[in-house]
Amino acid sequence: MVAPVLLVALSASRWLPVCVVLLVVMGAAESSFAAMQSTLVLLSAPERVRGGAMGILSACIGTQPLGTLAIGLLAAALGAPLAFTLNALVSLIVIVPLAIPLVRTRSS
Repeated sequence: MVAPVLLVALSASRWLPVCVVLLVVMGAAESSFAAMQSTLVLLSAPERVRGGAMGILSACIGTQPLGTLAIGLLAAALGAPLAFTLNALVSLIVIVPLAIPLVRTRSS
């Protein structure tokens, strides 16, 4: 959830030092997620379906170029700041409802 929030801030920023700091923090957040991604899937899936879960993860990762193409087309049509803001907001609209039950489960 960190990256979409930072992406909204980045798309609104017009000051280079702030943009650089935001990009560094976003890079650290994305790197951390990438490092944990497979681990989270493997820990969450029952042992008998871990191979299938990793296959689904690989398929999802493999579709990234399609998303990148869509963002590029959106940026060409609307401009990069608006395209990235829309991308981040849609990400948050999808992530937040999924994250709330997970947070509630961990806190109880």
